[in-house]
Amino acid sequence: MDNDFIIYKSSYGAFYDTPLETILRNLGKDTIIICGTLTNYCCGTTARQGYERGFKIIFGSDVTSTDNPDMQETELQVLRKGFAKVMDLESIIDALQ
Repeated sequence: MDNDFIIYKSSYGAFYDTPLETILRNLGKDTIIICGTLTNYCCGTTARQGYERGFKIIFGSDVTSTDNPDMQETELQVLRKGFAKVMDLESIIDALQ
């Protein structure tokens, strides 16, 4: 798509050594919705990096996953406590409407 940005990342977090923060700031965005894999690696790291940069973080509880089911809820608990508003997809969609 003409309006899409592709971010190539070399580590777990999408902000480290990428233009993501600059792009979001130039677009006037202050909120990030995170989905994908792995909850306790790439998604969680990106949530933390975004939070540390002052973004509001919405983390999809049922649109992220991990290779170890025991880690999913543990990571979501950590994110809820200090880094993100954790919501299921239906709640995210409702909030956007």
